Amino acid sequence: MIGTIKYGLILIAVLALLPNFLPMLDNNDRVKVVVEFNSAPAELSLLYLKILGYDFEVIDTLNNVMNGAVISMNAVQVDGLKDEGIVSNVYDEKFLKTNLDKSLKLINADDITIKDSNGNGLTGKGVRIAVVDTGIDYSHPDLFGFGTGGKVVGGYDFLENDDSPMDTDGHGTLVAGIIAANGQVKGVAPDAELVAYRIASEGTYVSTTDMIRALDRAVEDEIDVLNISLGLDYVSEEIDSAIEKLVGKGVVVVTAAGNNGESRTIGSPASAPSAISVGASYNNVTMSAAATLKINGDDTKYYVVPMVGSPIPAKPVTGKLVFGKFANFDDFTNVDVKGAIVLAERGGSALQNINGVEEELPLYFTDKETNAARNGAAAIIIYNNVLGIYFGTLVNENAPPDYNPSIPVVSMPMEEGLMLKELLEKGNVTAELSLFYNPDVVAPFSSRGPVSPFYLKPTLIAPGAFINSTTLGGSYNVTSGTSFAAPHTTGAVALLLQKHPDLNPAEVASLLATSAKPVNDAYGLQYSSDSAGAGRLDVNAMLKSNIIATPYYTILHLSAGKELSKIIELRSIDGALGKLAVSKDWNEPVPLDVHIESVDDHTAKLIIDAKLPDPIAGKYEGKVNVESEQGIISIPVIVYADEAAVDATNKDGRIWLSIDSQENWKFAKVKIKQANNGQSSSVTLTPSNNLLSVPARSVGEYWIEANLITKYGDIKGFSVLYVNDTSTDSLFYDYLNMYGIPIKEALMIGAFLGIASIVVYVWTRRKDSERYLLRTDLIRNMQLMQLEKSDTSLQARNLFI
Repeated sequence: MIGTIKYGLILIAVLALLPNFLPMLDNNDRVKVVVEFNSAPAELSLLYLKILGYDFEVIDTLNNVMNGAVISMNAVQVDGLKDEGIVSNVYDEKFLKTNLDKSLKLINADDITIKDSNGNGLTGKGVRIAVVDTGIDYSHPDLFGFGTGGKVVGGYDFLENDDSPMDTDGHGTLVAGIIAANGQVKGVAPDAELVAYRIASEGTYVSTTDMIRALDRAVEDEIDVLNISLGLDYVSEEIDSAIEKLVGKGVVVVTAAGNNGESRTIGSPASAPSAISVGASYNNVTMSAAATLKINGDDTKYYVVPMVGSPIPAKPVTGKLVFGKFANFDDFTNVDVKGAIVLAERGGSALQNINGVEEELPLYFTDKETNAARNGAAAIIIYNNVLGIYFGTLVNENAPPDYNPSIPVVSMPMEEGLMLKELLEKGNVTAELSLFYNPDVVAPFSSRGPVSPFYLKPTLIAPGAFINSTTLGGSYNVTSGTSFAAPHTTGAVALLLQKHPDLNPAEVASLLATSAKPVNDAYGLQYSSDSAGAGRLDVNAMLKSNIIATPYYTILHLSAGKELSKIIELRSIDGALGKLAVSKDWNEPVPLDVHIESVDDHTAKLIIDAKLPDPIAGKYEGKVNVESEQGIISIPVIVYADEAAVDATNKDGRIWLSIDSQENWKFAKVKIKQANNGQSSSVTLTPSNNLLSVPARSVGEYWIEANLITKYGDIKGFSVLYVNDTSTDSLFYDYLNMYGIPIKEALMIGAFLGIASIVVYVWTRRKDSERYLLRTDLIRNMQLMQLEKSDTSLQARNLFI
């Protein structure tokens, strides 16, 4: 702290002597940014920038999830701000997308008989949950009341900057109802306290700067669980960093995985390593359908999804496959589709007579189904006109009032549709289409991982399709999206924290994931972890579980001829562990051995050994099961068989790196990232210089990724290293570390001091009385600061005013 104060005073003293070198500003365009500072308190750093001549207004200071501020500033100065030595990062404002009764039964939350330590039923009582969204309609009977004694005990409107976070959109009210409604609709945790953070309104986008402000406030409001059903379709460094720091302060963060429905589509905040990221499954058995497709009787698996409103026949539909173009009525001219399954492309248009005038209108799914059925088709498959799958609806506002679909309709990814079209061009094709009810499948819109080769995403899935919840005006609505899967999990966390209030966020995630129910796709195959995470939320199993696994999953990176062991700590919450039995669900070509070693009555070690005898690159996964008297927990295991090995060791305060590969490689770019704070460095290795090191700055886990350049393309290698032996490179670095001053800023201060005499000489010859008065006032205030030894932040505010 003393070093930081000295640092701030030196900066102010030197800068008070400097003329204003920034150019005159002719541009009045304002932009909102988040500015993160290195070490000096935010108030002093803002003063530093003000003296330099930066034109900005402070919207909010950030003290919890980062040392910084949200400011509105002149747009032409942003690039210059990024180059200031005292500034760590400048994040431009971006925008995020705003992406029940029967769903409770599916996740085993409708009949909880377990009690807390006081003998009370588990209803979320005493747990405070913040909903970061469009606000909450606290006039709704099921969410009634704002402030003390109300269902919504507090909150803030970051759009209007006031204390009335009333929802005018409905999204946040739907989310809040799933978590904690207590009326006609019951949420998962009906007695939990709600706090509303309004950062979005009508529309579909929200500012990342307002998101960070809300995250920062959560610490001050003593939030236990934070629900975020908003997100980006890419990874945002500032959002993920803020999430990690918030979780580090003990707040459980639950996020929606996203609604992009393809692999590698999970973005921030769900991409943050410590966030509990939730994908979506279907809901109740009467509305959730799945489908399978067989072509020419072979075992190829096709991805087909029944459209909402499609008939579900009792028996499979079989027949020849016929291409029907866009399934316009004219497309069936001279095409015999009687009893056939039609393959059609999404999109197209049709001429319709409207008041005597022919207009070209879009061809809806309703039109395609009607045209195919009128021509005698038995079913229709509509493949996408862009890459990937989609989630179609037959009965909608564009359908005729009396419309009633008569044949099954399914959607299909474009790539599979084009493959079938090409197959038809070669000859006759027969198809068998089966539709059936299945609530326990991943919804097609749910975003998939992976985000990183070092951690699991999504964490798990929960019901997110056809969810009934509260909405504006005291009414209710059925809706779908991972936005509504996350609050099921948030409510479950509230029940868990009522039972075990001392759990930290990592322990909460462990109990959620290891108790999750495995889910299979329409073909009966278990979903990959990239699609379903650890499985589908099972609240009852989670509440009964008594074992915490740390970590709750394991990822191993192997290359040919290498062996690797991972240790997972098992700890009982209440009482002794008792007798444990271990088994594995593992049918992969990579040998895996598991065993348990007891430590004491309350802890044990689960040891997982893997080896890769042959070069078989790929990704393999399964689960290790630990059975106790209280039940079974399942720990996801993922093995990456890499084409290259990164050998990493920690010695003499450094991280030593080398590459081992059977391929001929030219050079390798190696990135080393600290898992706990996201800071990274990199080195380049070559076959002739294949042993380099970087300083190990702090204790903790490091993620190492190597990209090898070869004659035939790039190959990857990965490693995880836990560092215990850290070092400072010199006495100079030790001194800077002692006082919290980064090297970059230290060099800057030295440069300022080096030219101080020159600056003073020039300055004394300037006749700018206003500048002279400012310098005098600053020095006088700094003397007062030293004499009174008052709080640095308060004094900085006085100087700023």
